[in-house]
Amino acid sequence: MKKHYLWIAALASLSLFSSLEAQTRQGSVITATNLPDISVMGNFQASTVHGDAENTGFAMKEIELAIQGYLYPTVRSDIFLGLHQEDGETHLDVEEAFLTFSGVSEGLGFKVGKKKLSIGKQNSLHPEQWLWVNQPQVVTDFLGSEGVSAEGVSVEYVLPLPFFLQAELGVWQKKGAAHEHEEEEEESAFAWSSWLTNARLWSSVAPMKDMEVEWGVSFLAGSGVEFQEYRDLATLWGTDVTLRYWLEDGAKLMMQGEAFALKREVEDAVIDRVGGYGYLGYKPNKSWEFGIRGDYSPTAELTKTEYKTASLIGTYQLTETSKFRLEYKQDLIAEDHGLFAQILFGVGPHSHVLQ
Repeated sequence: MKKHYLWIAALASLSLFSSLEAQTRQGSVITATNLPDISVMGNFQASTVHGDAENTGFAMKEIELAIQGYLYPTVRSDIFLGLHQEDGETHLDVEEAFLTFSGVSEGLGFKVGKKKLSIGKQNSLHPEQWLWVNQPQVVTDFLGSEGVSAEGVSVEYVLPLPFFLQAELGVWQKKGAAHEHEEEEEESAFAWSSWLTNARLWSSVAPMKDMEVEWGVSFLAGSGVEFQEYRDLATLWGTDVTLRYWLEDGAKLMMQGEAFALKREVEDAVIDRVGGYGYLGYKPNKSWEFGIRGDYSPTAELTKTEYKTASLIGTYQLTETSKFRLEYKQDLIAEDHGLFAQILFGVGPHSHVLQ
């Protein structure tokens, strides 16, 4: 925990004291303030799962505190702290704490610190930005229950082309147990650790009026969490596509999908796994959204277990940062099912804008 508090103290101090100098600069594109923007996001859930009493009941999944501000017109600080409850205990985690340097050169920038890695669409999002209550199973199996976050540096470059195309390359270090309570997870669960390298190429284009298409290709290479005990190397390729189409009267149709191919070398064995998900959503107005999602994922272990699920999702958005959601999830193999209710809220100037 000491390392976490050092991250907080260092970046928060920079936000508090360096921003005054940035405010006095003339001709700044962005005006810095003496104090950072502070926001709070909450994630409260209730669930009932057939045959699973442990996951039935109420839970305050997370309280997230965001401290954000500009140290300089081209240097931004973002700190996200998360309070989680697990087994009756409350844990404080540094989810992200990084600096963004933009405008280093035309189209060039970089980030330094701890952050969620740019791997596909889902991994870099916080739970309050998701389109569903439960993240796709393939993300949990291939990237971890909380995704992949690590400490390091990434370089981003917008290529000088007639359309938007950004390339990103990062080098990161992830400890075997990023959170103290992760040591209690099942030993069979796959997780990333040690030194990681990731790359991402993504674009957003408007092929026709009222339509937007985002696509991306991602790569991740490194070690599994058991690398100190035996050979555990892994590489992951991913692709993602998001299509948004605006209909008449403000309605919107959305399709989103991701596919991943994981190769894991464990001692003398090679594990090849492919999984993904697809989502179709319809938003008749600014308040309501209805969607359906299908998931397929095999575990990244020597003993292969497959998951096939279908989910029905309904969301009522109160404001840009607050919403209520219901999700019904059906396991198509085990024939289990569950109903999940969620209330998300955000207070503050820089709460995540929900998708």
